[in-house]
Amino acid sequence: MSSLSRYEVLRPIGDNHFARFFQGYDTVGERDVCIIEFLEKFRRNQERWEQIWQQILSAGRIKHDYMVSVYDYDRDRGWVITELMSGSLRELPPESLKNSELVRTVLYRTLETLDYLHAHNHPHGDIRPANLLYDRAGYTKLSYSPGIALGGQIPRREKEFAFLAPELFDPSFGEVGIGVDLYGCGMSALSLLLGDDFSKKLIGRAVSDDVAWQRFHRDLSSHPSVRALLPTLPPDMEAVIQKLISKKVDQRFTSIAEARALLVRPEVEIKIQVQDIKPVEEKKRPAFAPLPSFMDSTSRDPRPQPAANKKPRPVRDWLNQKLKNPLVMGLVSACIVGMMMFGIALVSAIKERQKLVNVALSSKPTGATIYIDDKKMEGLTDAQLKVSKGAHNLKLELAGYQPATQKIEVPAGQAAFQVPLMTLVPVVVVTTKPTSSPEKKIELPTWKLPAGLEAVGSKVDSETKLPTRIISRRVQAGLQNSDIPLSFVLLPSGEFSFGAAEPLEPGELAAHRVKIEKPFYISEYELTQAQLGAYTKTLSATADSQPIPNELRNHPAGGVSIANAVELCKWLGASFDLPSEQEWEWAARGAEGRAYPWGNEEPSQGSVCMRPFNIKKPYTMVSVAELPEGKTPAGVHHLLGNAVEWCRDLYAPGYAEDTKTTGAARLHVIRGGSYRSPATGPIRITWRANAPDAGVNDVGVRIVYHPLLPASSKP
Repeated sequence: MSSLSRYEVLRPIGDNHFARFFQGYDTVGERDVCIIEFLEKFRRNQERWEQIWQQILSAGRIKHDYMVSVYDYDRDRGWVITELMSGSLRELPPESLKNSELVRTVLYRTLETLDYLHAHNHPHGDIRPANLLYDRAGYTKLSYSPGIALGGQIPRREKEFAFLAPELFDPSFGEVGIGVDLYGCGMSALSLLLGDDFSKKLIGRAVSDDVAWQRFHRDLSSHPSVRALLPTLPPDMEAVIQKLISKKVDQRFTSIAEARALLVRPEVEIKIQVQDIKPVEEKKRPAFAPLPSFMDSTSRDPRPQPAANKKPRPVRDWLNQKLKNPLVMGLVSACIVGMMMFGIALVSAIKERQKLVNVALSSKPTGATIYIDDKKMEGLTDAQLKVSKGAHNLKLELAGYQPATQKIEVPAGQAAFQVPLMTLVPVVVVTTKPTSSPEKKIELPTWKLPAGLEAVGSKVDSETKLPTRIISRRVQAGLQNSDIPLSFVLLPSGEFSFGAAEPLEPGELAAHRVKIEKPFYISEYELTQAQLGAYTKTLSATADSQPIPNELRNHPAGGVSIANAVELCKWLGASFDLPSEQEWEWAARGAEGRAYPWGNEEPSQGSVCMRPFNIKKPYTMVSVAELPEGKTPAGVHHLLGNAVEWCRDLYAPGYAEDTKTTGAARLHVIRGGSYRSPATGPIRITWRANAPDAGVNDVGVRIVYHPLLPASSKP
């Protein structure tokens, strides 16, 4: 949930049947965004709004490369925050789009996106050129949509009837469902290919285009021939579009996959030449009336109001009379100016005091939780925080160590401040023996599993007496019998070479020796969709209203934001966290310094789900239990490929990078690569990057657990 001040509304972009759209600016992420404000009529009834809101969140969790990314939500304002695109195909000159291979690219990308949406039981419901957006590079993406129906009702459309399926007007044409997207795809492609002739050739000249289009959709005899309209169109495109625009639902394709199979994939994706295009000049619209607040949706009556009966106001009349005196007017003006200057000075002083300073904070060992003035901060040491100027109480906490406290004074007049290294003192259990008795071995306390965790098997580590494999009972309670459990394997403490040897690739860290001080557990598999669902069901009773398809339950959960990943760890219990970069690489390489998680053999189709070995088109993730040849000797799967994984560290610039590198000291590290990696270059275990806090569709989660050892068991 965003704070009121995070997003600035800059200007209106447009509207549709469910929302208004604004260009905005994210002051925290420092980026332009699109603010989608759902209409007031959907938010009046709180019970229905809650149902719609869960639908909105469900739609936002579906991530795809060819679909606009969702960054954030604000339920109270009815806001969904998405990436801001450069424009829509509707705004472009029709002549610039009448290239059949360009339309093939747009159609294929749209069908691929819809195929993914439909696999998640989510029809888009509003396919039209206005919702086919393009970015600065000239590639198209499909707009965000909460679905066909909102709260169980299909909202009334009031514009662009040309792309609405006949079943939305008349149920005799078939059931409303994925066929709406099929029809919208076909009509959108046809409109791009015909350009200005689209309306002329399909409905002719009409007094009302909206009425004419409704009549066209309902009239079975007006079914157009694509070949007659576009005689030079490639045969595969003609066949696909002709079937997509069939009036009857049962005469269209039964699925998007069937349409994609018939359409030849473009050999080269044709981009929109954005730099050569000037958007079509829109008709001037009346200026927006000034609003007392952004969310005020009270209707305004433009008609003149009857004048009220004037009542005598002696004080007002006396003031008006006195203000006609130039001397009095001068004194009043001077007072007003003085008060304004005082106000400006006061505001400037407050702003100066509230300016945040970059505070660098480090501890030995790292990974401590940070509290400033008793408020828990995001991230763990070592970290860079934004702290206001002045005196603060700093406290660090780490399991197994005494809390460390320090008073700091963040000075004014400088942009950065370094806190001296804080060393944490271990909690030590001291045992003694009587001097008068002979020396004998004292039984030391044994480690016990905390509530919610359960050992798998009887095997324990000889040094720490820890079970070598455990599972989370809390997650297990929300899983089906066929679901893979959230299990962890024990990794020992040790020393290894962290980073890459020469020559380095951009972003990599140079090799140096690192010591893992204490043993820890790491999840055997990437977090699955079913495991994530077990968590989200505890947050909302309607979280599973759209169940996960059985074939995807054991696939990695992609698109998880860093905030949600951290909250999931907290929900699992104390000492659960995302891995640090060093812990992640220790799991992948081990003390022997393996070239790959499984050993030193080159990657193959049986060991890794990455682009060079992914036989599925389009490239997709696989079940976390597949490709067992790629697991580590300890049994950790998919450290390379499938889903790239969050680390808890903020990104530190690597080779050929500096502090101006995107995300440096601001975004979190991701490691391991995904099913789409690498786009170019070799597969390297030392590859590292960062990702937006909101996550992207191939960013997944792996979890670590740090057991609190008795002092006698610490290695």
